[in-house]
Amino acid sequence: MKTIATGGALLLAATLGTATIAAAQEVRSERVSYADLNLATPAGLKALHYRIDKAAGRICGSSPFLDGAGQAVWQACIDNVRASAKPQLALLIERNGKGPALASASLSVSAVR
Repeated sequence: MKTIATGGALLLAATLGTATIAAAQEVRSERVSYADLNLATPAGLKALHYRIDKAAGRICGSSPFLDGAGQAVWQACIDNVRASAKPQLALLIERNGKGPALASASLSVSAVR
């Protein structure tokens, strides 16, 4: 009986610990406008990538003085922001020149922070 109670207490502690970690993380998002860009040109696409990188910096913060582990977490956040933009960028490139522009003229990037 004592083993069951101890096992239950450990399970509860592990569950609460996981919930605390999940609660400490938040998903941060930002809209990135491309309304003023011509995405049919390399310069327009380069400008949009630059805006996505700037949004990633605002979402993830800066990294100049992070240690090795902190730097890895920061880089993972930046990579997640870029990954969140990829499907939207692919759609924009595919639709470029094929009908009207997307109504929102912006995309949303996000990462767990």
